[in-house]
Amino acid sequence: MGENGENAVVNGEGAQQQAEPSAAAQQQQAEPTTNATNNTGASGTIAGNGSNGQGTQQQPGTVNYDFAGVEMPEGYELSADEQGRFVDVIKGMNLSNDQARALVKYGTEYASRVVQGVEQLRAQEIAKWGDDAKTALGADLGKVQGLCDTACRKLEAMYPGLNVREALEVTGAGNQIAIVRAFAKLGELLGEDPGLAAQNGAQGLNAAQGVAANMYPKTDWSRYK
Repeated sequence: MGENGENAVVNGEGAQQQAEPSAAAQQQQAEPTTNATNNTGASGTIAGNGSNGQGTQQQPGTVNYDFAGVEMPEGYELSADEQGRFVDVIKGMNLSNDQARALVKYGTEYASRVVQGVEQLRAQEIAKWGDDAKTALGADLGKVQGLCDTACRKLEAMYPGLNVREALEVTGAGNQIAIVRAFAKLGELLGEDPGLAAQNGAQGLNAAQGVAANMYPKTDWSRYK
């Protein structure tokens, strides 16, 4: 039994010795894992950044966004007020300055494309008005255009500095059939008698003076001529 007991003790000690390395091994295994985790966050590896996305990002509100020099479409300018509004929109998104600048550039380019699309639709609409007007006028198109030209010249002569043609072109009204017919009629009236406008004005003045004379018979209207 002494030998068995001694053997039991040896076996027990052996078992104890075997258990201790296992605990040490577990501790050694745990420590590298912790270090690996720390090293991953510090090194900014692909796997580490991919898992939490926090390797290189800054906290919200710590980025001073600078949009100076961002390439804008022709005719566009990012005012200080618009910059402030944009920063309010992206606040909390944790964007870097480069990301914010890229977003600004894309936004203005998109807005430019929208405006160009609207202008194209407007131009197509005005062109359609012209096609419809040509169809409605038929063989009288040339005559009507001549009368409209007369109307424009007479109006611009009566009101120096008034660019009637430009107004018709810019607004597209010059292709509207109703405006075309109205100008043609005006050109017809003004073209029949060069002094028609002055004559109509004189007649209107005489009529007004006649009404005033009847209302105020004791007034000497010659003093106001």
